Amino acid sequence: MIGARACGWAIVLAAGACQARVGELTVDAAPPTLDATVDAAPAPDAPLGPWSGASPLAPAAEEGLAEDDVTVADDELELIFAGRLPAGPKQLYAMTRASTADAWSAPPLIAELAAGGDSEAPRLGPDGNTLYFGSTRDGSAGQDVWTATRPDRASPWGTPTLVAEVNSVAADRWYGTCGAGTRYVMVSNRDGALDLFEGTPGAAPTSASTSCRRCRPI
Repeated sequence: MIGARACGWAIVLAAGACQARVGELTVDAAPPTLDATVDAAPAPDAPLGPWSGASPLAPAAEEGLAEDDVTVADDELELIFAGRLPAGPKQLYAMTRASTADAWSAPPLIAELAAGGDSEAPRLGPDGNTLYFGSTRDGSAGQDVWTATRPDRASPWGTPTLVAEVNSVAADRWYGTCGAGTRYVMVSNRDGALDLFEGTPGAAPTSASTSCRRCRPI
């Protein structure tokens, strides 16, 4: 019970009621009622409803490219994909937009990442300025995972480098980070068939288990 006394009167706060006392007169008042509405979070397995019909993603679909392997920035304002012209290797292209309500830009070739051999399976890191991709360019043993960084989205990508600790003499690609980048998952046929592998950055991968539960899509 909390009490306050001034100018000959007292207010006594008790559990469940307020009591005002002036001289010999006591008045009981019910505590105020507060209405609150709490929106319950949907269950993680709540149905999301049916998918809409599929439609080509312009303008990429209008560029004469055979496109696949897309990665989208967390803010949905940049999209990077692999594309192949009728003649030539598969290379990486990018589209941007000012807001999610705007149309995508035309997809220019990411020239600073282009090289002889195929480049595919791009995956943006959680910072949006680190890119991982598979490539058969010079320096690869088969197909290897490469990475490039940039200071911000308006800047060009730096020179790609091998992610040496995850590569083998087989085909290694689809490298994606988990959560804040503390783990990764990837695909490799180093054991004879394409399988999922996982690991921590800086360390070689092991066969994937269920421990990496919140990974970026591969």
